[in-house]
This record gives sequence, structure tokens and C-alpha cells, in this order.
Amino acid sequence: MTDLRVGKDAQISSQSIARLTSQINIPCAQIVKMISPLPAPNRIVTGHADDGSSTITAEGPAQFSRLNTASLTQMSIAWDSLFPSPLSGEDTGKPGGGLPIYDSDKTRFWITDTPPHGQSPMHRTVSLDYGICIAGELTLLLDDGSERVLKPGDVVVQRGTMHQWFNRTDQWCRMAFICCGAKEPFVVNGSELKTEFQS
Repeated sequence: MTDLRVGKDAQISSQSIARLTSQINIPCAQIVKMISPLPAPNRIVTGHADDGSSTITAEGPAQFSRLNTASLTQMSIAWDSLFPSPLSGEDTGKPGGGLPIYDSDKTRFWITDTPPHGQSPMHRTVSLDYGICIAGELTLLLDDGSERVLKPGDVVVQRGTMHQWFNRTDQWCRMAFICCGAKEPFVVNGSELKTEFQS
């Protein structure tokens, strides 16, 4: 993974593009074409005023700040909070980037944009993940060969299984993922199925 700073309209800085070009040996012009055309989502956060009434505590674009250099999937973390989350005092969530996909004691809210014909590695995390397709189509492949196509409005509940994502279309796909740390890995014949990313 490479951390990148991206503007509110999902435009990666020239410095980040140059750095990425040197890291993955893809021409700069080609990387520019792979930048998501989808606008950064507006993130609205609510909380409480001193008198207990509801109020907006934060609002602004969820800026894309991370890029999977294998699939060129652009990732934004919309919110990151302990679970169960404390609601008193200061907001505990963080809208920043550069974090692992999941944490054992947190919920992590990702927005991901996958380019046309992009794909992830086969992988598993020790987490319960809720995925919602917002735009485009994305194909889910499991390690037993099962495949399902997610279209806008479709949801997937990923329970710590090996899986891979494919965008087999000519359009960008946007997904929302809420990743919740699991208590423990699944156990098969005494062996724990731990977090794994295959090359």
C-alpha cells in the first residue's frame, strides 16, 4: 500500500504520481488515466451540543488518501472508531488515511474506488466486513470458486473468508466497507485462519 494525498475532487498530486510511477513502473500518463473520476463523498458527522441537542460536528469531503499499488484501487477512510464506541466527550473517530484495513477493537469505514478491469489479491482479514455497492459492478470470488456480481444496492457480509475482488467492466466501481474487528479467527483442525494476503 502507498499513502497518497488526494484532493476533494479525487485528483492525486503530481508528487504522489511521480512517486507511484517509480514504485510500480507504470508511466505517469497511464496513472493519470487511472485516477477515479467519481467525486469524493461528502462526510457528515453528528454529535451533541452541551445541552444534549443534536448538532453537526464535522462536514467535508472524505479525501482519498491511500492507493493499493497492486490493483490501483483508491481508498478513503470515512471514519475510524473504537468499538463499542464512546459517545461522550470529544469525537473519537478519525477521518485520516494510512491505517490498516481493520483493527481488532475498532470499526473502520472505508470508501473504495476500483478502476475498470482492476482486481485485488486473494486475501483474508480477521474481521467481519459489511460491503455495499454504490456505483458500478464488482465481482466477488471465494477460494472455493464461488462468484457473485454486486450491483448498486447489493450488500455482502464478509465473515473472515478468503476472497478476491474483480472489476470486469469498463466503468469505475465504488464500494463502502465497514470493517469490524473479530474476537478470534476461524479455526480448522486446530489451526487458526489468520489474516493473509496472497501475491
